[in-house]
Amino acid sequence: MVTRIKIAGILLAFLTLSIVSCSDSSTSADQPEPPAVPEALPVQINSTVFDNNNPAGQDFALFNEASAYAETAAAQINSGTVLGQAYLDFTSSAESEFEDGTWTWSFSSSQSGFDVTVRTTAEELQNAYEWNVYVNGSFNGETVDEFSFLSGFISKDGGNGNWRYFLPGNNDQPILEYQWEVIDENNSSFSTIFSDGSENDQRIDYIQDGVNNTLEYSGFETFPNVVIYWNSEDGSGYIDQAGEDRRCWDGSFAEAACS
Repeated sequence: MVTRIKIAGILLAFLTLSIVSCSDSSTSADQPEPPAVPEALPVQINSTVFDNNNPAGQDFALFNEASAYAETAAAQINSGTVLGQAYLDFTSSAESEFEDGTWTWSFSSSQSGFDVTVRTTAEELQNAYEWNVYVNGSFNGETVDEFSFLSGFISKDGGNGNWRYFLPGNNDQPILEYQWEVIDENNSSFSTIFSDGSENDQRIDYIQDGVNNTLEYSGFETFPNVVIYWNSEDGSGYIDQAGEDRRCWDGSFAEAACS
């Protein structure tokens, strides 16, 4: 039986960050209103059907396998973007300054391996904002100077955009790219690309179309390309795995013949 993967939690030292704002405590009356600081993960996997149901027994092995795929995808994406979200949270708590068409937020944070000064900028474009997060100091034990950790182009309404994460010394090839689109609360999508510098990128793609949810893994060496579908209303779904027949489960979460 395939048992559901339970991820007890990711140890996030980032939660112990201390923050000191480096900007003025007040905002100039002449300064235009800054844009709202965006989120690192505007689109989340709708895994409610898996979170609320954990049936035991061989008949439910397929449902629990799909649950494991959804849970693992969320954990991998969250762990890859957690520091970006922390820095964006701290940005939203700092005061902004405006000069030459660019808003700037600055703050300092310290923790084991991350004793840094962070500068976030936002520049207005025609229909979007260009966001950049620069880091100076000791970043994971490495001294960095104006290291471009995170950059993105976000539409003014926040409905679509992308983030790119970098490692020190390599601003040509992002290690993680996250692109998203939000139409409304029931229709959204994202693509996440993980790169180790080789030609074989690893992708996790997700689409929510009303009650229909589709999650796809591609490029991972540990398992073949796989597509997981589930209906968040009636609980049914299937797994399509490369080289295998489609396997389905019904509304009772038990494996069943595919219609």
